[in-house]
Amino acid sequence: MFALGRLLVYLPRMRTILLIEDDDVTRETLTYYLHNELGYKCLEARNGPQAIVVLKSMGIDIVLCDFLLEDDTAIPVVKWLQDSLNPSKLVIMSAMSKIEETLKMFKVDGLLKKPFDLDALENVLNSV
Repeated sequence: MFALGRLLVYLPRMRTILLIEDDDVTRETLTYYLHNELGYKCLEARNGPQAIVVLKSMGIDIVLCDFLLEDDTAIPVVKWLQDSLNPSKLVIMSAMSKIEETLKMFKVDGLLKKPFDLDALENVLNSV
């Protein structure tokens, strides 16, 4: 908020995304797009333990998580989000063909099936 003469102007807070992706090129490309094209503050993690450290220390609006991380740490992150009552919205990215069945046991706010285009990413993020 700042004053412009006698008019108070409220600026919306930039939403913060935590991107959890183990592929460096994908993570860097998505981070660039999320920040520079969509206007999100974007934090990165390459695995579950890094993600949980960020989640414990920062206010995150949306978690955008690859479900098939190299070290199999996506499920612990999803469980941690639910067990901690963290208010972050969760969007899963996955190339698994039957991912919907797997995700039924978790509270997921959005799903992106890989490969996805950037319009699909924007639409999912706008919906959560």
